[in-house]
Amino acid sequence: MEQKQVKISLLSRRLSAENSEQIKQKITGFLSENGGNWNISWEELPSSGLGRTQTVLTLCPSGVIMTKTGEIEAKMVFRQGKSNHFTYKTPYGSIPMTLHAQTVAYQASEAGGEVTLTYSLAMDSAHPDQLKFTLIFTPAPQ
Repeated sequence: MEQKQVKISLLSRRLSAENSEQIKQKITGFLSENGGNWNISWEELPSSGLGRTQTVLTLCPSGVIMTKTGEIEAKMVFRQGKSNHFTYKTPYGSIPMTLHAQTVAYQASEAGGEVTLTYSLAMDSAHPDQLKFTLIFTPAPQ
């Protein structure tokens, strides 16, 4: 399948009772399919605080991989019930992080789809934050 433009709605929420916050974004990105894996890609908005960063979500049978390249670099692997150690690289230095995925669910087709990730995320040995990430995509009007 050739790359198609999609409208993306993102909702990222911190689930802790004492410090609950959410970030909503509506952006335009691209959808492609290759060998049974779906790729959803977009440029981060300046308001995201991630600078000039490209994000690619790869949806594959074993889970979801989120890859960030540019001013921020990271490769986060979400497999339900599994932990992933990765390095979050910024212009100011690198931060070792650990995520543990509780929920990894998606459905995708050329007609649109949804990705839901519920996970804990910790820097070094700090107490982890509980997060929920939801992405909904639909074909962009031609």
